[in-house]
Amino acid sequence: MPEADNACRGGSSGGDRKDGRAVGAVFRGELRKAGEEQARREPRRGEETMSETARSAAAGASGAEKKSEWSRLMGVFFSPVTTFQDIARKPTWAVPLVILVLFALVSNALVLPHMDWEEQVAKQMEKAKERGVKVDESKIETQVQIVKRIGTVSVYAGSIIGPPVVSLLIALIYFGVIRISGGAITYLASFAVVCFGSLPSALKFLFVGLAALNRESISQMEVQALVPSNVGFFLSKEQVGAALYAASQYIDLFAFWGLALTIVGLSCASNWSRGRCAAVVIGLYAVAVVIFTALATLATSMGG
Repeated sequence: MPEADNACRGGSSGGDRKDGRAVGAVFRGELRKAGEEQARREPRRGEETMSETARSAAAGASGAEKKSEWSRLMGVFFSPVTTFQDIARKPTWAVPLVILVLFALVSNALVLPHMDWEEQVAKQMEKAKERGVKVDESKIETQVQIVKRIGTVSVYAGSIIGPPVVSLLIALIYFGVIRISGGAITYLASFAVVCFGSLPSALKFLFVGLAALNRESISQMEVQALVPSNVGFFLSKEQVGAALYAASQYIDLFAFWGLALTIVGLSCASNWSRGRCAAVVIGLYAVAVVIFTALATLATSMGG
């Protein structure tokens, strides 16, 4: 009987072990199936994430493309960094350039009726007398009319041709300096930055024209000093001399505003830092001031 009991216990124990192994095998199988199912789901989740990211990027890109010219014009004054980043992605130049030309025309239309052509001719004749040239006083009025016609035509022609030509030249210089120095920028981006960066000058054109309405007569050298945005407004040629008076007109808030915008724009359109862009922009402006001051002084010495 004891042997029978042991046999029964042994058999029962062996059966329990077999049942345990069977349950374990089933459990492991279920775990494998769950793991495989999870593995199949993970790539789909990754694909969904990538798809969402792509859609977000596409939405951002399309949002950038929808920035209007009006938004860019306003953005240059109120949010220049983001605006020039948008301009760098898709450069445009026509609208700011047209505004610059139109404002120059309006300004000169307001200034020219107040120009003192008689004084200019009188100074030219006085200088001619000093050089020993015989002057026919009876032809002064005729000479005034000739100077007035030539001056008017040249001023209006300069208003139309000047802004595009100057902008193209300045953009070419910026483009050349940056590319020769190993930087990355396109000429179109450089040109767009110059056009949008010139918008403060357009505002100054308008203010100069409005200021001319309160003057009876204006000499050619006084035009840029009609508004209190530059040092020349607070000086006179008699006080400091022709050269210093001409140079003082370039110490101008609108000019500095335009330089700052150009620096920001070039740094956004290229791989240069703002410091390097500032060195180029300010250096070029300093050279231009020296050249234009010398020309203005020469014109004054000749009676202009």
